[in-house]
Amino acid sequence: MRRRAFFTLLVGAAGMSIARPFVAHAQQPARVPRIGYVSGTGSAAEPGPFVEALQQGMREHGYIDGKDFIIDYRGAEGRPARVPELVAELVHAKVDVLVAPTPPAIRAAK
Repeated sequence: MRRRAFFTLLVGAAGMSIARPFVAHAQQPARVPRIGYVSGTGSAAEPGPFVEALQQGMREHGYIDGKDFIIDYRGAEGRPARVPELVAELVHAKVDVLVAPTPPAIRAAK
C-alpha cells in the first residue's frame, strides 16, 4: 500500500510541475511608440506643417496620434544652436524613432 501511495504522490507532484508553466499571466498594457521630432524653426505651440504632414500620413495609414503613437516634438524656435541640445533630450528620453528633417538635426543625431 505504501508503494501505491508513493507513486500517486510522485505522479501528482510531476503533474503540478508540468502544469505550472502553462499558468496564464496578465498581459502587460501595450506601450505606445514615441516618435521624436526635432525642428529648427517651430515651437511647442506651432510645430509647423511638416509635423502636421507626418500626422496626416500616419492617419492615412490608420494610425491615430495619442493612441497608436505619440509625437514628442522639440522646436528650436529659429535658434539652430539649440538643435543638438533638443536632439540630446529626445535621445535621453529614449524615443523609438527620431525624425531629424534638417541638416543641423541630422548632424546632431549622428
